[in-house]
Amino acid sequence: YALAMHRANHPRTRHMLQDVATVDAVSMCDGRPIGMLWMSPDCTDHSKAKGAAPRRENGKTTRGIGWAIFGWVKALPKWQMPRVIFLENVEEYVDWGPLLPNGQRCPKRKGETFKAFVAAWEALGYVVEWRERRAWWSGSATIRKRLFMVMRRDGEPIVWPERHYGNPNVPEDAARIAAGDRK
Repeated sequence: YALAMHRANHPRTRHMLQDVATVDAVSMCDGRPIGMLWMSPDCTDHSKAKGAAPRRENGKTTRGIGWAIFGWVKALPKWQMPRVIFLENVEEYVDWGPLLPNGQRCPKRKGETFKAFVAAWEALGYVVEWRERRAWWSGSATIRKRLFMVMRRDGEPIVWPERHYGNPNVPEDAARIAAGDRK
């Protein structure tokens, strides 16, 4: 349903139903530069809400999708690489690190892979910032925390949006939100 809705609202967008690791970035972009790329890699293996080990019973994991997207961008000629990249994920994404042989996260190496991920983007010429934000700050009726990263290589500053809405768990704020009143 989400894809059908996106197609209806963006009929000129090319939708590809395949694993990002198998996409040929150069041919997909058809010789056009990319202005903006939005990444929302699978968060299941990073989230504390999952309540289990990051490695699944079959030994597979989706923890490396961020690296697949990085490889996709790196494969592009420099002139074609996105000027701005956004990443949205669970707050625990910053804790991304190696796993122990039993499939659990290694507490001593917490955040090691995330730091390498950031450094790799910086090596491609991107300025990288990240912040944890509450969904309700932007008008969503949930208090969930999310991690947002912004990566730019166009020389423009990274500007973070201000909070525009109240907390949906505070009765006065919830009433204003329901009435469509900001702040």
